[in-house]
Order: sequence, then structure tokens, then C-alpha cells
Amino acid sequence: MGNHGYRSVSLRSGQLPYLSCPRLTPREYEVLDHLASGLSDREIAEKLIVSEETARTYTKRLLRTLEVNNRVQAVLKGMRCGMVKI
Repeated sequence: MGNHGYRSVSLRSGQLPYLSCPRLTPREYEVLDHLASGLSDREIAEKLIVSEETARTYTKRLLRTLEVNNRVQAVLKGMRCGMVKI
């Protein structure tokens, strides 16, 4: 998962194939990858070498960017948009 080769080329190039698919920052992609792996905020914090509160903030920002209400919805939308594959 580390090389992110599974993401749509159009998403990585900035040309979005779907109007409802937002552009994510590199950090948001990392968080989405970790959410797709089923990691908690504490585990994400350990992977990213940040505090648990910072990881929680990253997760909240990702949910807001994707316009979803929870982690499952974030992963599902990420899958639909070609941002993540599980």
C-alpha cells in the first residue's frame, strides 16, 4: 500500500473524473489508507508519528473534505472515487 499505485491516474494528476470526488492532500490520502486498513486514531498516530489528537483532527478533516459522516462512509467514497482499494 505504500506506493499508492492503485489510485486512479486522473486523481493523482489533478483531473477529477467525478464532480463529487474531492481532491485530497497527500496527508489525507495517508489517513484514508489507514482508515481503509481499519486503524484507530491511536494507531494512525503511531504510524504517522503524531499525537493522537492530531490524528483525530486529520480524520475529522478528511471526513469533512469527503462530505461524509463516519469512517466507513469515507472508505466507501474513497473506493467509489478510486482513491483507495481494499
